[in-house]
Amino acid sequence: MILPVGCPKPFLSRRCISLCLLLFVLTQTAFAQTLEEGRESPLGLVEKGVLLPVKKIEMTSALTYGHFSRDNITINGFSVLPVLVVGVILSEQVQRDILIPSLTLRYGLLKDVQGELVVPGRYQTDRRISSDGAEKTDSDTGIGDLEMAGLYQILHENETRPHLLFGLRVKTRTGEGPKAGLSSGTGFYGLRGHMTMVKTSDPAVLFGGLGYTYNIPRNINDVRIDPGDTIELTLGTAYAISAQISLSLSFEERVTLKTKVSGRHQVGTLLNVAQLGAGITYSLKNGRKISFSVGEGLARDAPDFVMQLGVSRLF
Repeated sequence: MILPVGCPKPFLSRRCISLCLLLFVLTQTAFAQTLEEGRESPLGLVEKGVLLPVKKIEMTSALTYGHFSRDNITINGFSVLPVLVVGVILSEQVQRDILIPSLTLRYGLLKDVQGELVVPGRYQTDRRISSDGAEKTDSDTGIGDLEMAGLYQILHENETRPHLLFGLRVKTRTGEGPKAGLSSGTGFYGLRGHMTMVKTSDPAVLFGGLGYTYNIPRNINDVRIDPGDTIELTLGTAYAISAQISLSLSFEERVTLKTKVSGRHQVGTLLNVAQLGAGITYSLKNGRKISFSVGEGLARDAPDFVMQLGVSRLF
């Protein structure tokens, strides 16, 4: 994280470090959504604010890994009674591993206004193991969906109110859409708006956020497909344990509404992704920092676990 400009050391050791880590945690939602469909990273701080100073640039290189496992049962036959099926019952275990390297650039455009550009890659491998022991592995790699975002700090914290930020993010479809179960992108443009509140209680920080993503429908082979919009909630806390190290704990939940094909809802496409996350940030000299976070899925649609390592520097 970028440390607040001009912060005295006794103050820096707790409140400033906590805010730095907090904003790293808040921005994990986008990467989690990328893993789900298949990603915001650390933001900088200025004193009495939570965005980069004007004309300052922050560059973050990150590597995110997610693992999914599912047990599927397929029945080829017909039902005679509610408890009796005549036909062939096939079961298989599906394991999916996703690796996302990314480069994020942030720039302080104006006071309380920040721009962001995210360039992700993506490597995915699927392994299917059937009940008879047969195994099939498929993999794909490519550039992911580029993202552009703007953030505006509406309110600054005082004794009675928290910091309040509003963000708008545009996701392109530069990545290849789903094909044979594999993809490097979602195949749809997306527009995400989110509101974040941050309140310090030295040496801890409390935060919460609400977001809504409009996934823009499109025609594919003359068929109208609406991938469903996403509603998200984030809650958590961060705590400074020294002048260089902070810890955090967060909870995220995202609900993606059912996909529509030619105006009809598709069965089994409603997604409920809940995840518990923990992270640590170590601040180095010269505006450099290293962040590491892990997340565990709490719902069937969530990844089994997610890990992210990020290295940032302020220019």
